[in-house]
Amino acid sequence: MTWIVATDWNRRTLGDCAKWLSGGTPSKSRPEYWGGSIPWISARSLDNFFISNSDLTVTELGVSNGTRLVEKDTILFIVRGMSLKTEFRMGVTQRPVTFNQDIKALVAVSDVDPHFLAYAIRSQTPTILGLVDEAGHGTGRLSTDLLQALEIPIPPLDEQRRIAAVLGALDDKIELNRKMNRTLEAMAQAIFKSRFIDFDGHDPDDMVESELGPIPKGWEVGYLAGCMELAYGKALPEKVRRQGPVPVYGSGGISGTHDVALVSGPGVVVGRKGSVGTVYWEDRDFFPIDTTFYVVAEPTWLPWCYLTLATMDIARLGADSAVPGVNRNTLLAQRQAIPPAAEVEGFVALFQPLRARVQSLLTESRTLAALRDALLPKLISGEIRVPVSPAFDGDLG
Repeated sequence: MTWIVATDWNRRTLGDCAKWLSGGTPSKSRPEYWGGSIPWISARSLDNFFISNSDLTVTELGVSNGTRLVEKDTILFIVRGMSLKTEFRMGVTQRPVTFNQDIKALVAVSDVDPHFLAYAIRSQTPTILGLVDEAGHGTGRLSTDLLQALEIPIPPLDEQRRIAAVLGALDDKIELNRKMNRTLEAMAQAIFKSRFIDFDGHDPDDMVESELGPIPKGWEVGYLAGCMELAYGKALPEKVRRQGPVPVYGSGGISGTHDVALVSGPGVVVGRKGSVGTVYWEDRDFFPIDTTFYVVAEPTWLPWCYLTLATMDIARLGADSAVPGVNRNTLLAQRQAIPPAAEVEGFVALFQPLRARVQSLLTESRTLAALRDALLPKLISGEIRVPVSPAFDGDLG
């Protein structure tokens, strides 16, 4: 990208803007290194611009035996991994974390604001993806030398902070919406568990024995196949996708967009290859690709099907297969306590307002992200300047 920048700004290479650090992986055979309180960031867990948690953690002993600890406000980004074929994952740490060898860490120098630097790097995503080459087995790889040679515009430090504050206010709201949606999803799961797993509200006199243990009177034990079908998604290579509003789902979640849907929403997607057993609810029309199933069921039963699948250990069902994945017949042959229709309808009456709020927040976040992405190159280049005024002190939050 060729920058046309404000005349009072400098141009500097990324190599001059930060100290560059490499990470590592403590030995997985040493249990004393793992399960502590310190997040260990990998490509899998670097899925958010604000970095604070990970699915794996290390102990203090693990930190000093194979990885590196970095402080809050450190920039992390992936330099090796399959994800580099389609996206450039990066973010800023919100707490001290460790990270693996597929990630680089940048600690901004004293006259560069770390959040401004993160946004400046993010604004160069198309250029950075153009630098990706291939390592073994087709894995994407970014050359540190090429990255360090990239130039970015650097305004005075106070203006860096004002720019970062404007963009950060948008990302803060997006993150707040994300947290709220996680809470709403947890509420739906808790209600489902109470009604359909713990059978709350049924005293012992209401229960009868079954092959699955005690279940409420009027319920039945049946196969999942009696409540739903699982249809195969359809191949949709990136080279044939067209720009549009339709989310494209793989087993790892949304992997892009297209202009034509395969399934009318709302719907449920289940990962069958790759990230086996992942389960997603989508309110909009969508396109599930061939690494997934999608659920076909009566609309009233769809929320029950979604949360039933989400609470199952689907990955275990395919663990003994020679090819990683899950067979739909195996999944549909699972036995389940099937509630009466009235019980399901009562649950849906609670589920739908929660989903409506989730969808509202998702829509708002998409609007905010579009605004941020439109402002990003203009702010970073100086085409739009953030004024200094008594009403603006660099803190929009």
